[in-house]
Amino acid sequence: MTEGETLFYLREIHPHWTASNVSATKLAELQAAQLIEINPTSPTVRLTSEGARCKNLGRKYGAQTTEVRSMPRRKAFRPRSAKKNVTRARPLV
Repeated sequence: MTEGETLFYLREIHPHWTASNVSATKLAELQAAQLIEINPTSPTVRLTSEGARCKNLGRKYGAQTTEVRSMPRRKAFRPRSAKKNVTRARPLV
């Protein structure tokens, strides 16, 4: 399984015990790589600490980034212009 495939399947798995919609063969490969744990009594899986680390490193803005989000800019104050004198339309008849 490539690194991209691994990240794709890790996105479907959570750090807490949940049922997964990933195929059994892919789950077996992830378990062999020690990225997930499979509960033997019920069909649930969860991430290991190594799996969570790999999942976070694969994100676009992972836990490792120190990006600072700025506040959204406020619109600049513009004084209202004076109303223009508009002539009323004359009747056609």
